[in-house]
Amino acid sequence: MISLFFSAFISNLSYFLLGKTLCNTIYPHKKINIFEYLIYGFIITSFIAVLLNFFTPLNKTNNSIFLFLIVTSFFFFKEKIYRDEILIIFGISILLIIFIIFDTVNRPDAMMYHLPFSKILNEEKIIIGLSNLHFRFSHVSILQYSSAINVNYLVGDDGIIIPLASIYIFLVLYFFYELKKSLKEKNSSISKFILSVILIFIAYKINRYSKIGNDDIGHLIAFLIVYKFLDYKKINFIKFNEISLLSVFLLANKFSLILFCLIPIFISFQNIKFLKKIYNSLPFFFLIIWCIKNILISGCFLYPIEQTCLKNLSWIDIKNIKKENVSAEAWAKDWPNYNKKKNGMKNYIENFNWIETWSNNHFKKIIKNILPLIVLLTILVIFNFNRKDFKNQSGNLKKKFLCVLVISIIGCLIFFLKFPLYRYGYSYLAIFIALFFSIFMNFGNKNKIFIIYKFVLIFFVIILFSKQFVRHYEFYSARPLIPKYIQEDLELQKINLDKNFSYYYNENRNCWYNVALCTYYNLNTIKFNEFLSYKFLLLDKFEDK
Repeated sequence: MISLFFSAFISNLSYFLLGKTLCNTIYPHKKINIFEYLIYGFIITSFIAVLLNFFTPLNKTNNSIFLFLIVTSFFFFKEKIYRDEILIIFGISILLIIFIIFDTVNRPDAMMYHLPFSKILNEEKIIIGLSNLHFRFSHVSILQYSSAINVNYLVGDDGIIIPLASIYIFLVLYFFYELKKSLKEKNSSISKFILSVILIFIAYKINRYSKIGNDDIGHLIAFLIVYKFLDYKKINFIKFNEISLLSVFLLANKFSLILFCLIPIFISFQNIKFLKKIYNSLPFFFLIIWCIKNILISGCFLYPIEQTCLKNLSWIDIKNIKKENVSAEAWAKDWPNYNKKKNGMKNYIENFNWIETWSNNHFKKIIKNILPLIVLLTILVIFNFNRKDFKNQSGNLKKKFLCVLVISIIGCLIFFLKFPLYRYGYSYLAIFIALFFSIFMNFGNKNKIFIIYKFVLIFFVIILFSKQFVRHYEFYSARPLIPKYIQEDLELQKINLDKNFSYYYNENRNCWYNVALCTYYNLNTIKFNEFLSYKFLLLDKFEDK
């Protein structure tokens, strides 16, 4: 427990030091709270990990050097860390421990490709054509880079499980802090109501470490983008840059949420001068390196969308990309519960043949998850109803409101038509519901709206912590203290391609964090090349064993 707390504290401290150094250097006059330092420190650390992996493995030595440079830079730029900041980071680390102990790893994706990919990053620099070993490496999240760069000599291998919990807690505490601050500042705006809806949703639905994966962090970032966009009364280039950075990080987490990235585009259309500056900005640079990374690994900017692929690259398999595109859509449309599989996936996803199966199964899950939010918001609207209050809002707010509303509606439509799996698009649904109910709220009656905000804060604390402690009580004797990331009895078969390259095969599909270059596919033919110390995996075809 003590060693895990120490690892968490060092990790969170490093995010803070980097975030404060860069934010205060780039935006010296912008007021930033500690949770924003932590969030932006985490995001920048993650993208630095992507950049470093172009040239070197993210092993313990390199990661320890990076940590040393963070500390050195902090004092070089004459930044100061105050006692209150240390205490908050200390408290966050305790919350992190409470959040992850006696919980399982995120199943099954973590075992199949999240952890194996992070292991590859720890042992190899970027491998061109890595998707030929496992197609899921083509659309891996930046969070796997966040995990990989957090393994160093101070933190140890346990660092692999900390970043996911860290960014979750940073985001949740930021939302909580902003709503609490609105009470002190007597701010009853629409953006704060949206924030209260987000906290309600997090409290009862996004609260378990084992289910907080790439998808959930992407949705939380989407919530943050929407909140900041609606909350800023006037958006200058610094704020535009901030929203752009969040949007790039969102895209690197979950490209199904790409529509939220239209928000900075909307801002730039209203401020054309921003477009000239954005090309020299950090968000644009991070976007470029992420796209280059995608091309080198899979041959596509957005795998498995064929239209984004460079078909002439020697490591790309267009036939397999088409196959995985159909497969991904079919699985999102509840293919496992379809009882006529002999008709094939392509037939299943066409002409709404999937509707009956999906509506009888997964649709019920979506309703189960969303209905409590609708019921609670209906009660709040009845408590504080005024259908004319929205008309009194400023024209600028109405434009931003309409922008987010259109994005959420289009997102809901695409979600339903292409990937109606709850975890892929619930932020579109949640934002739409929040915007819809906000139209009927009376923000002029501050007494009632502040009662609602106080209720939300209390509701959030009680529900979130009670769920954690009930879960700990239930699984105290049944689960290990620290979620496992290595399978001790994992049986792997080592396959040598030639004297310079080998990979591991596991027919049970789960490779965990045990070894790098592990797959559950039987590779019929795979070619290995090496040029200027870079490894190339060229695959003709592969199929399940």
